[in-house]
Amino acid sequence: MNYVIICEGGPTLGMGHIVRMQRLASTRKQHVTFVVRTYALPADSHFGTQWLRNQGYHVLETTFDQCQRVVQQLQPSRIIIDTYNWQGYSLHQLAQIAPITIFDDDATIEAESYSGNVATYVSRLSKKSRERIQLIQAGCFVVPKQVEDVRVFSGLSYCLLADEYKHVPDLSEKKHLLVTFGSTDPHNMTAVVAQWLAVTNIPTTIVIGPAFAKDVQWYTQRYGTDTLQFISAVPTLYHELAKVTHVLCLASTTVYEVFATQRCLAAFVTVDNQRGIARALQHKQLAPVLGSYNQLNQGKFYTQLDRFWKSGIKQITKQLNPSLANERCWKIIEQ
Repeated sequence: MNYVIICEGGPTLGMGHIVRMQRLASTRKQHVTFVVRTYALPADSHFGTQWLRNQGYHVLETTFDQCQRVVQQLQPSRIIIDTYNWQGYSLHQLAQIAPITIFDDDATIEAESYSGNVATYVSRLSKKSRERIQLIQAGCFVVPKQVEDVRVFSGLSYCLLADEYKHVPDLSEKKHLLVTFGSTDPHNMTAVVAQWLAVTNIPTTIVIGPAFAKDVQWYTQRYGTDTLQFISAVPTLYHELAKVTHVLCLASTTVYEVFATQRCLAAFVTVDNQRGIARALQHKQLAPVLGSYNQLNQGKFYTQLDRFWKSGIKQITKQLNPSLANERCWKIIEQ
């Protein structure tokens, strides 16, 4: 079997797609070729491709329009997709090449319906194309309804985490807060929150993602205190999570990493496609949502932060088993 994984990512797009697929590919490394789409600027995808190449993966870069041609030349037995929105026409063409498995992180989940953009596109395809497509909603809290003629696999049991998350690290002896807005932060909420935290005495570490990696020294000089420090982007949050008790992060796949390590969680919404996870967190009372990029309020933030800092841990980690999730996904892909 040979697999083509299509994904995209970089300092202005975020690395969630690439990191998630690298975790999946790690057990089939010799049989996987990554095709990384240039979604915006070439530099955006270069950040992700270099990260993959450094780990020994075969990686090809292609433009959005040329992706199908590149995949056709590779003649894969299976195609795996983890990207931003796909037009129905593109999926139809790829479905003629090989069966497709789509990992959808759009998380536009309402009640018990599945209204994600990928599902919308898939529903417009021919019946023959739909029958060759599987959808995996990796990490959602609500089981979606079946999309016509498409097999949907949903839930935390398909959440792709690195194997190190099998081992829950001991909680820090002293309370400590970790803040991360991922590898991209289009509204620079990092700067806003850093400014507000600088006048508190809460021991805090803020991770500066690749989009602002060159600004770590600037952040340190401007906002750093005895209790507030800044560090550059890290390949995995696991080791940082091992040092803390509380985490403020964006409502994305980082949420599942925090749950896996059983830390106290509060979330932000930095881009619109995180609202699905944010709603699920609030609806199921799993974690507070402290605001979104267009509604941050300093006074409200301090009130919510104080309540969060005194909070306990929500236990939902039994469903998060990284090694099982990885093999569970491969069984679906290879069936």
